[in-house]
Amino acid sequence: MDLSLSLSLSLFSLSLSLSLSLSLSLLSLSLFSLSSLSLSSLSLLSLFSLSLFRGSMAASLYLDARGQQAVDGSRYGTADKVTEARVAQVTTNASELLYVAANEPSLGLYQLQQHVLRSMPRIAAQTKQVKAHVRELEGVRLDTTYSLETLATMQKLPQFSTLRKLADEAQALTVNFADATSVDGEASHDPASNAAPTQAAQP
Repeated sequence: MDLSLSLSLSLFSLSLSLSLSLSLSLLSLSLFSLSSLSLSSLSLLSLFSLSLFRGSMAASLYLDARGQQAVDGSRYGTADKVTEARVAQVTTNASELLYVAANEPSLGLYQLQQHVLRSMPRIAAQTKQVKAHVRELEGVRLDTTYSLETLATMQKLPQFSTLRKLADEAQALTVNFADATSVDGEASHDPASNAAPTQAAQP
């Protein structure tokens, strides 16, 4: 019974250390690599954690069986009752610790995967809208650049300069013609200027 007790405790310590180390490494990986994890990676980690959970549950069941055997043996007086009861209590507590250590990372990864699955449609829609706005802004930028280049090219053309000169001359001639027309109209409606030639014509 001492050999079985030592084997049970050795198996318990080995299973507990392995489960805790793998759980901590898995949890640290999920925390520090959250931005680079994809859905397939999360699913793989969840399956890995589930396999770890199954292994720890098998170890805990084995420990429970060994503890039950120790209790059954104590009933027949094959070992110390106090020692066997303590072994059963230790195996029960170890089973609970293994269950918690293996289940918590799996539950955390499952919640993380569900959060990513819920957030992906909204993030994809926002990314699509941003890309559409970027395309619109790029089209406006290209149109503006083309218009500015066209204006710069037209200003450099000699024909465009000649057209501007002709337009300025036409505007100046229009102003002069308007001024001359207004002066002639005032002279024709002035009575003093009309009476002076009439008096000069009489003897």
